[in-house]
Amino acid sequence: MSKTLDVRPSSFISSITCDRCSASAQHSEHEFEHFISVSISAGWGSPLEDGSLVEIDLCHACVVATLGPWLRFSLQGWAKPMHMDGLLASVEDVAVTRDVAIPLGSTNVYADLGYRDAASMKRKSRLVMELGRRIDARRLSQTEASHLLGIEVDVLTSIRRGRFGRVSERRLSELLDRLGN
Repeated sequence: MSKTLDVRPSSFISSITCDRCSASAQHSEHEFEHFISVSISAGWGSPLEDGSLVEIDLCHACVVATLGPWLRFSLQGWAKPMHMDGLLASVEDVAVTRDVAIPLGSTNVYADLGYRDAASMKRKSRLVMELGRRIDARRLSQTEASHLLGIEVDVLTSIRRGRFGRVSERRLSELLDRLGN
């Protein structure tokens, strides 16, 4: 007997952008796993137009900011065997639910996290998001973008991944100017 393995490329989502705050992540980045995509088909009599497909992509911060008071969390784990009516029940996957209060934050996540320079960090994060938007809009690779900006690839990668605390607002503005609109 012989078997032939047929390898075919499959499509996958390579990047995602939050529809609320425009934060984005590439498939290869850790932050990619922190996005939630919702896709629903509106049914008969729905206020969302009958038969239409309704979709939204949100980062976790925006999910909490917009839906926080209504979110329910379930912790799933293995339950230990328990006695029921004198018989030992088998081990099975049991969902354990608890209410978790999520405090609503301000409009500045850095202030909520206790950063001393929260206002500056918020401004810098907006500059970094715009920098990423312009790089993506021009379809530049990290190497091409870093060459155009006059910085090392690893520096650009760190900035785009949110490690920009030691980069001044002025420097980020200069980088944006080099990319133009």
